[in-house]
Order: sequence, then C-alpha cells, then structure tokens
Amino acid sequence: MSKIIVREATKDDCVGIRSLIQVVLSMQTRKQLINQELADFEKMPDGPQIDASVLEEDGFGNDNPRFGCFVLEEVEENKEKRKLFGYALYFIAYSTWLGKSMYLEDIYVSPKYRGQGMGSKLFDTVAKKGLELGCQRMDLRVLSWNPAVEFYARKGAVDLTAREGWHNYSLDVASMAKLVSKANFDS
Repeated sequence: MSKIIVREATKDDCVGIRSLIQVVLSMQTRKQLINQELADFEKMPDGPQIDASVLEEDGFGNDNPRFGCFVLEEVEENKEKRKLFGYALYFIAYSTWLGKSMYLEDIYVSPKYRGQGMGSKLFDTVAKKGLELGCQRMDLRVLSWNPAVEFYARKGAVDLTAREGWHNYSLDVASMAKLVSKANFDS
C-alpha cells in the first residue's frame, strides 16, 4: 500500500526534480539519448539549461533562496521506497500595484498520475503558501495549446492577455548582453 503526499522540497529532492525536467534514458558512445518530460510536453526540447546543482544552490544553498518548491511523492507503507512524480516551483515577485506576489514558474505531474487530482493538490498548496507569505496575487504563464489552460481557468485564473491585453516578453542572456554592449551608461 502506498500513500501520496505533497510536501516542501528539500535539497535532496533537486536531482529528482531535475529528472522530471530531463530524464537520461541511456548513454551510447559519446551520445546521450534524452527524454525531457516537461520540455517535450511543452514542445521545447532545448528548453532546460540547468542541472540539479544549480537547483540546489539557488533553492537551498544560502539564506536567500531564489525559489520555493513543493513535490508530489508516492511513499510505500514501509517508507523505504519513495517516488517523486510531480513538482511546483515558485518564487516571490513584486507588483507596484499590489505589493508582494507569487509567480508559479512550473507545475508538473508525470502522465501516470494525471487525472487523479494530483495537479489540484499541488496548485492549491502553492496558493496556500502564497497567502501564508502575504502575497496579493499568484501569476503564471501557460502555452495557448496546453490543455492546462482549462485547468487554470477552473481554478479561478484569469487570462490577462484576453481580458486586459497584457503580453509577456522576455530577453534571453544573448539579447541582454547585446543590449548592454550598445548602451551608454556614462551620461
């Protein structure tokens, strides 16, 4: 008999969290065959650029963690066997209109466990944490084709692009470097 639990992640979970993002299936002479669960699901196979050590350092390596995380875990009755099968990674942001806010960066549940309310448990736990931290809102992004759009709507999330016309933009490190190289900081 096993039990499903939602708990705050620890440093020891970082390898498991990273494996949910990218699972190494096999090694063949100088070539890695990689299954990237989340990245492939999102049709972004080259997406993940970090490894478990970056997660460990940024989330648990100092007194100022850059993110928080909850994990879904299946625990055998004897507690000797544990399996991580989902996670939700968030960080605290700031809104000039409302103050402290929470940004849900990722929420993922392995396919075998979907449709059983596990995503809801994880999402609700993150929202509860946001309230405990005094956050005035929780933000997230989701690709338009992702079936999770309906999940978030059922949870009460509002599509700000449709309702208010807000669009999300991003500069990657190369774009930032190019911008800075052309900027005049002397004046």
